[in-house]
Amino acid sequence: MTLATDLNEEQALFRDMVRDFAREEVGPIASQIDEEARFPAETLAKMGPLGLLGIPIPEEYEGAGADLLSYQIALEEIAYHCASTALSLAAHTSLCTLPILAFGNEDQKKRYVPDLASGRKLGAFGLTESQAGSDAGATRTRAVRDGKTWILNGSKAYITNASHAATFVVTARTSGRAGRLASAPSSSRAASRGSRWARRRTSSGTARPTRRRSSSRTAACPGRTSSARRGRASGTS
Repeated sequence: MTLATDLNEEQALFRDMVRDFAREEVGPIASQIDEEARFPAETLAKMGPLGLLGIPIPEEYEGAGADLLSYQIALEEIAYHCASTALSLAAHTSLCTLPILAFGNEDQKKRYVPDLASGRKLGAFGLTESQAGSDAGATRTRAVRDGKTWILNGSKAYITNASHAATFVVTARTSGRAGRLASAPSSSRAASRGSRWARRRTSSGTARPTRRRSSSRTAACPGRTSSARRGRASGTS
């Protein structure tokens, strides 16, 4: 845990708020959601109005505008009562919202980040594939430009938050296996076309319904993607 002496007054007050929330809303149902393998949608919904789903996101994008230490504090306090709930928060923020904020163009930021940071929508990250695991360099999913949009062709598995997420950051290859990797946001409405979903359960005992998506033509977001050379894309789903 972060030492109290390391925190300024604002951070200490924030810690106390999150601690109270975790004790009252997360802890009491932690065992239940594990036993039922149930996604705590009601808990995530309560985090939005408190600003917990957009802690390190600037206020101009409807985030809390806090620092990364405050974000770390929130993860620690929630994980103390339920690690899997903290993981959902981390996947939403670190693997979906922050990548769009850091690498998206301004149109993408305005289109996706406010809904994510405010908690109106939940985010997820699509990296893991059945043949590649979480090795980004072995990604087989392809992204092909079709006019002003990109068409995703491939499958992803074990995607945290997938059962309730509305926005996905998905890794895909834009050319052959030795080509470039790209990550781009995609709405669940567009990503559902041509897709077949199957419920997945983790083997670690955490209550996180995850899903596998297989699609032949899945529309991704318009505009440019954020590219990284082979082996440079990082993170896990």
